[in-house]
Amino acid sequence: MSKAEKEAALNAKIAAIRAKNEALKRRHEEVQADKKEAEKIETSVTASPSIHADS
Repeated sequence: MSKAEKEAALNAKIAAIRAKNEALKRRHEEVQADKKEAEKIETSVTASPSIHADS
């Protein structure tokens, strides 16, 4: 594999990692916005523990 081919492969990997990071960042921002909206309407995003009677 030539130096140019190695560099091209490395650049492709870097581009893929950047795209993945951007997707993760967008998803994180969406989740944060959803949490903020839920707080605004006084709804909990987290599940409350269920209470089961063993009787």
